[in-house]
Amino acid sequence: MKSFNFDRVVGISALLISLSTVILLIYEVRLARRSQYAAVMPYVQLRNVEANTPSYKIVLFNDGLGPAFISSIRVIEKGKAYEGDLQNFLETSGLKSAPLQYVYSNISSGRLIPAGAELALISATGDLANSLHISNIFSNDSLEIVIEYKSVFDERWVMSTRRGVIKVE
Repeated sequence: MKSFNFDRVVGISALLISLSTVILLIYEVRLARRSQYAAVMPYVQLRNVEANTPSYKIVLFNDGLGPAFISSIRVIEKGKAYEGDLQNFLETSGLKSAPLQYVYSNISSGRLIPAGAELALISATGDLANSLHISNIFSNDSLEIVIEYKSVFDERWVMSTRRGVIKVE
């Protein structure tokens, strides 16, 4: 029978403790990284505000914790994509059958939307009929607004009026 080798037991114990420490360190680093990413995560949404009133508007909100860097914006209407903001869509789509009164904000690639900020993309001005006409254009079931944006860590998301917010891998 072999004698008990205390040095061997101590060596194996030290090796197991070292491996456990490395595993815990990797786990902690992953948690810290997730925490950093979550601390600056943007969350972009579009909302119809003051519907059925003369001051109807479509507002872009960043309800996240960090800034959103806009990569692209497009409007898809009956399968045809219009690159650019909502005003560009109104001008090029041909849906504007009558003169419309509205104020707009340009939104383009590279634009920064700070956390907690809101930006009125289209605001109807004038009377209720004008507001309802603009509302009907953008409430159309065949219309989809798609905004691609990213965080400070270059994580990418796509916000769609049909599909919600989806993270892009």
